[in-house]
Amino acid sequence: MNPHTQPHPEMAALLAQFPVIHKVKLDYWPYDVDLEHLRDVYGPSSSGERAAIEFLLSVWDHSHDWSKDGFRNFNLAGALGSWGSSSSTEAVIAWMKKPFHP
Repeated sequence: MNPHTQPHPEMAALLAQFPVIHKVKLDYWPYDVDLEHLRDVYGPSSSGERAAIEFLLSVWDHSHDWSKDGFRNFNLAGALGSWGSSSSTEAVIAWMKKPFHP
């Protein structure tokens, strides 16, 4: 198996903290992110699901303009408006306390 298709350990752990994402068939985060699959998942998703994907993309590469790839760039205020006080909000808070950048 190509090592780049293996799950990225930190991103996989972060992804697991977003139960909202499991509804949209995003099972793991590989080293070589499949943007086509992400766009397929992102398109029909709810605003909360999209915000979670946008957050993960911003952690994956915070200097990239994801709007060029068919996503919105992460907006914290918008995400919190969708999530309220949920596990997704808690996941972002946990990441902010101990951030990492793959």
